[in-house]
Amino acid sequence: MEEKIFDVMIELEEDLAVLYKKLGGISRFASVRDVFEFMVKQASARALHIRAFMKELQAPAFNTVAVKELHNRLKDSVFIDTLNEPDLNNCLEKLGSAEDVIGKLYMSMADYYGKVADYYMKVGAKIESYSHEEFARRDILKKRKR
Repeated sequence: MEEKIFDVMIELEEDLAVLYKKLGGISRFASVRDVFEFMVKQASARALHIRAFMKELQAPAFNTVAVKELHNRLKDSVFIDTLNEPDLNNCLEKLGSAEDVIGKLYMSMADYYGKVADYYMKVGAKIESYSHEEFARRDILKKRKR
């Protein structure tokens, strides 16, 4: 999802750069051409910055195939081991060990989602920083009003 958001943001910035360049070329705006040139540079730089950020911040990956393989091996092993174990206490011990493995697996899933949450917090913070930069540019434009 976030990569699509960043792709949209890049497209918006590149589109804004084109718009500002067109506006800067209109003779009526000759007295504020420097503003449009500044905005072209800002939008183009933002698009490049977003691309770099996308490469820098990689979403955490979780190998669900490995989880399913572990589950199947554990399930098969527990079934065979308990089926062939004559001592009921040993069967319970083996079942307890299997539950321990499953618990550790769930802990690794919880850790993964903690990393995902951290990732999205960083994404949100970055996008928020972009909004503050936009507000700063808005203020620059307002100051140029006559």
